[in-house]
Amino acid sequence: MWNERAIRILYLRWAKPQEVTRVVEPYGLVLKAGRWYLVAAASNATRTYRVSRILDVQPLDVTFERDAGFDLASYWQQYLRSFEERRHVDHAVVRLSPDAFARLPEVAEPSVVDAARRSAEPGEQGWLRVTIPVEEPSQALSELFRLAPDIEILGPHHLRALMIETLQSLNRLYSTRTRPARRRPKPADTP
Repeated sequence: MWNERAIRILYLRWAKPQEVTRVVEPYGLVLKAGRWYLVAAASNATRTYRVSRILDVQPLDVTFERDAGFDLASYWQQYLRSFEERRHVDHAVVRLSPDAFARLPEVAEPSVVDAARRSAEPGEQGWLRVTIPVEEPSQALSELFRLAPDIEILGPHHLRALMIETLQSLNRLYSTRTRPARRRPKPADTP
């Protein structure tokens, strides 16, 4: 980065084909939640790559001139906003106990906490009805499950159904009786 040299990376993407080769011009590194990200120019655009998914790096004898107007901190803030919008593909309406609502900042991202605070409507026994952005159903369920048993998913229907199915599976798993091993009778002493 300091010498403005291009690099060739072998990158493992989520989409297929998973392994792709890219020539990039590294602009900076960012640490977020214990993970490093490479911000680089590639194919006439600024892109972000998770460092742990870079399988190989080869420095090239090609130099580049960094865009003088590029500001890493500003780019990163915009990237995070855009990422949140792309990642949260739906909304869920949930009921939270007072305890779950208080714990929300510990287990959810700021955009989810902000949405919950903005939409909170009081209900029975101090529980709050909130509308929050969520990812695709299985990912959303794993995030919401962190608040169990102090959360009830009211909608969308498919997310509520997935929670019910998961709870029924857990109930079957944990309610099966494990029978103690039978003691075998000792053989009778033979004279």
